[in-house]
Amino acid sequence: MRHAEFQSERLSKYLPEFRVFVGFERNTIGQSSLFIVNQAAEITDLDDDDWRGIAEFLRARKIQVKRQEEASEFVRLFVELQKAQNYVALLHINTKNFTVFDKRFIEFYYGPRADSDWKYSSEKREGGWKVTVTYVGDPSASIIMPPNYEIDIDEDGNFRDLRRRDSMTK
Repeated sequence: MRHAEFQSERLSKYLPEFRVFVGFERNTIGQSSLFIVNQAAEITDLDDDDWRGIAEFLRARKIQVKRQEEASEFVRLFVELQKAQNYVALLHINTKNFTVFDKRFIEFYYGPRADSDWKYSSEKREGGWKVTVTYVGDPSASIIMPPNYEIDIDEDGNFRDLRRRDSMTK
């Protein structure tokens, strides 16, 4: 299977012992597109960047989400994993035979963070956090309304589940 490695500062921070790979056979029946490999070369298939597969993988990592900043960063990590295939596909369409996509390269040329046009703010709610995403970039740009997220945590403050809410719904 053809693939590329996906790297970023956020992945290095939260998942330093793992490497993330994106497969290019996404539209082939039975072929997933997102894989995580640990240092023992054990492969975890995240089932075609499926929400449930990513949530299960991150839940097993017992990532702490106890403070506002942690809630916002956790949502960014989750979205980054979910969109890894899109980041890689964008470059794949415009380049030939690359094998590693390092998001830090894009971040270097397009500001300290490629997502600097978006503000993530979080507030405590019963059983976890609510994270609101707001567009703060060029006001003349036409954008789709960003979603909001609800993070559930266990009694120790570890991630348990994440839901995405369309901004137009309550």
